Amino acid sequence: MYFNIYSLEVTVLDASKFQLSLTRSILSQMGVRRIRVYDQLSVVLDALLTEPSGLFIIDSRLQASVSCLRLIRRIRSPVFQPLCFMPIIVTSHAPTDKFVEAAIRNGANYVIAKPYSLRLLQQRIQRVITDNDKLELTDDRYVLREVLDSMEARALCANPALFAAPR
Repeated sequence: MYFNIYSLEVTVLDASKFQLSLTRSILSQMGVRRIRVYDQLSVVLDALLTEPSGLFIIDSRLQASVSCLRLIRRIRSPVFQPLCFMPIIVTSHAPTDKFVEAAIRNGANYVIAKPYSLRLLQQRIQRVITDNDKLELTDDRYVLREVLDSMEARALCANPALFAAPR
C-alpha cells in the first residue's frame, strides 16, 4: 500500500523540548508538512479529540502522574472513535523487552529507541500507516492481533511451560 508522506499529519508528544525540536526536524526532512508538537499531555488530548491526526508519536516518559501505557490503552478504547484507529509509535531511550511487549499489548503499533535516524523513523512510519488496517478489538481496545500472536508464539517457543494447562 502506498501512502503520501506529504499529506500525513503527525502529532508528537514529548516532555523534552529538545527532542520535540529534533523530531520536528526529522519529520520535516522526510517531507511531512503538518507537524503538531506538544510537551503537555492535557493539551495534546484536547487537540487530538478536536482534530485527530494521521500518526501519534509519543515518548515513553510523560509527566509523573501519567503512564504512557495507560494513555495508549485509553486512546485505543472504542469510546475514542475515530481516534482509536490512529497509528501510534512510542519512542524510548531504553526500551526493554518487557516495555516493548507492554506497549504493543496496550495498543502501540511500534516502539523505537532514541536516538533514531530519519531512515528508521521513515521505515516505521510507512509500516504503521500501511499496517493500520490490521487493528482488531481485543480486551476492550484496538491492538495489532497478528503482532500479539507472534509475541505469544515466540514466548511459547522460548518457554513452553508458560502455556501449559494447570494441573
